[in-house]
Amino acid sequence: MKREEKEAVLREAAGYINSLLPLAVRIESDEFTKTDREKLRKLTNTVKVFQLSNVLNHLCGETARLHQRGDPTTIARLEKIAAQTIRRCSPIIKQVLAQTHNQ
Repeated sequence: MKREEKEAVLREAAGYINSLLPLAVRIESDEFTKTDREKLRKLTNTVKVFQLSNVLNHLCGETARLHQRGDPTTIARLEKIAAQTIRRCSPIIKQVLAQTHNQ
């Protein structure tokens, strides 16, 4: 795809996202009912809202995109971060649980 075509696609996608966001926020609000949201899902063949959500999530950053694609380097890096976080938080969690149990 030529650079000009890519630019056109990016601009068009940005326009749709900018237009869709306020509509999605409004539909997600209490102004619309559960039944209304179910109707939206039916109007989009149910799975489309879920697919759009996943794709937009992957566009939030390269880490999300690469993780979704199963990139082993990205997965290993995220697993390392998770393990470090668990080790760092483990004493705090144990302390909170002990305090909660003693109350």
